[in-house]
Amino acid sequence: MKIGLISDTHIPESMPELPAQVRTVFAGADLILHAGDLHCLDVLNWLEEIAPVLACRGNGDEGSGGREVVPEDPRLRDAVVTNSAGFRIGMVHDVLDPHEYPKWSLSRTMETYFGGPTDRSHARRATSSAHCFRPVYCTPRSDRPKSNTF
Repeated sequence: MKIGLISDTHIPESMPELPAQVRTVFAGADLILHAGDLHCLDVLNWLEEIAPVLACRGNGDEGSGGREVVPEDPRLRDAVVTNSAGFRIGMVHDVLDPHEYPKWSLSRTMETYFGGPTDRSHARRATSSAHCFRPVYCTPRSDRPKSNTF
């Protein structure tokens, strides 16, 4: 199973629509996960032309910075938990880093957002950026090495 991951697209503020590279990179995807800050539902509609989509709300989808609140949609949740390819995958836009907030443990985060552990939740969370349209799996802090594999 091929799962595409994208986040922080910030449409229409960053650009009027998703770049063509997104369609190329996600061609053949069985599922696309959007990790928040889409800013408009058109993003989910465009992605759904490629594959089914699940998304979580980001801080920018809640009206921060004077933006409109992104309307309710069954594809858009505060936190996403899905079972795909034999894995229990949890996704949320942002979490407290247990290294910076030791009183908020990763297990507490998993319980709060996902109702318990997810596969590989002991070490990592997934992110991507509007400047890098490819799936990225990285450690919770941006100063740690990134890889494209689970």
